[in-house]
Amino acid sequence: MSSLLNVLQNASNALDVFQQQIGVTQDNVVNASTPGYAKQQLSVNAVAIQPSAGLYGGVQAGGIESARSQFAESAVRDALTQSGYQSERSSVLSSISSNFDVTGSSGLSSAISGLFAAFSSWSESPTDSTQRQNVITAAQKFASSANLAASQFALNETQLQQSASSQITAINQLATQIRDINVSNQSTPGAATSNDAELNSALEQLSEYVNYTTVTASDGTTTVLLDGQTPLVSGSTVYPISLSMVSAGTLNSPPQAEVLDASGNPITAQITGGKLGGDLTAINGDLTSILGDSTQPGSLNTLVTKLATAVNNLLTSGQVDTAGTPGVALFTVTADATAASTIALNAACTADQLAAIQTTPSLVSNGIANQLAALATDTSSMPGNQSFVDYYGSQASAAGTAANSAKTAATREATLVSQAKSLRTQISGVSLNEEAAALVQIQQAYEASSRVFSTVNQLLTDLMDALAPV
Repeated sequence: MSSLLNVLQNASNALDVFQQQIGVTQDNVVNASTPGYAKQQLSVNAVAIQPSAGLYGGVQAGGIESARSQFAESAVRDALTQSGYQSERSSVLSSISSNFDVTGSSGLSSAISGLFAAFSSWSESPTDSTQRQNVITAAQKFASSANLAASQFALNETQLQQSASSQITAINQLATQIRDINVSNQSTPGAATSNDAELNSALEQLSEYVNYTTVTASDGTTTVLLDGQTPLVSGSTVYPISLSMVSAGTLNSPPQAEVLDASGNPITAQITGGKLGGDLTAINGDLTSILGDSTQPGSLNTLVTKLATAVNNLLTSGQVDTAGTPGVALFTVTADATAASTIALNAACTADQLAAIQTTPSLVSNGIANQLAALATDTSSMPGNQSFVDYYGSQASAAGTAANSAKTAATREATLVSQAKSLRTQISGVSLNEEAAALVQIQQAYEASSRVFSTVNQLLTDLMDALAPV
């Protein structure tokens, strides 16, 4: 009698375990597409058979185990951080390189060539009023093209500042979301299991924006450290970061981007990955090389300053007529990081005041005009012994090469992200086919236990009937 009752109890326990397994399987199916979700499995333990201790075998349910692999999660996040950085740089550098016209048919390149062509034509007819006016027109086009180029790069910088600010807003929002999950884990027993998918989804999104590491505390909370150093989230506290634009230096250069921690300390050097890292590298690196910083005026301004200064020096060294009227500078130009944006025609210089006559060592009627035309091939003024046109071309080529390299890197990193996610899916993703097969097995086991239960129940009924008084 007691043996039958034990068998009945074991069957009942088995039915309960199988019912829980069905529930876990249903959760897996329902959450198969939920961001951050990892498949779960109910552990089932055999009960020892020790009749003397009242143990008659059977099964009992253990805890719910997650198939999440921290190694796979880390691989995905690392890949996303690199992909975010390279994809952002690819987009930014593509925009920057588009400001250069390497064909010479438009923009600053065309204007420089046009200026030298005007000088050459003027040297052949130094007293021709039309040729003199053509020089003024070409000079105006050069100044305007330099102004436009500077404004285009300045627009790139403004857009990058806005993008970096947007990235920081997203980072702080995700930090707040992680903080809220931490609070829930602290205040509600067992909440960490239900919050697991949301937490990992938030961490995955965060990895696209910035490089970080995490530490999980014994109370189930997650600490997020930027570059493993500066806290972004710790327990129930968020430490928001902010963007500051550092004022220009002695060369009147554009402001530099600086990221500050919650206490106002600069942490820019710690941000080396993600979309924010890509924006900061572009602002403080790629655009700085073109627009200048506190240590150098930038390649665009260097070109404009040296070309305009060379022209001015030649014109002011000559004379307008045989009466000795001195020449006048053609441009007003600075020698700092504002050169391209502020260069203009000298208001005091008209076509009649262009000095074509060379005075030393003897008077040459078109000597200055010839020297101005020869500037087209001069290699003594620009870095690298390049002509003005070649220097511009090398800057355009460098920008294009950087953009292509970033595009290639972005494609490569996107492939690595795909591979990392595929590996994670194999380890911890939900396979509907596997869940369907598991459900069939559980149902069969459930039916078998139900039959045992029914059989034992019938035996007990028959036994009771047999023992009943007649």
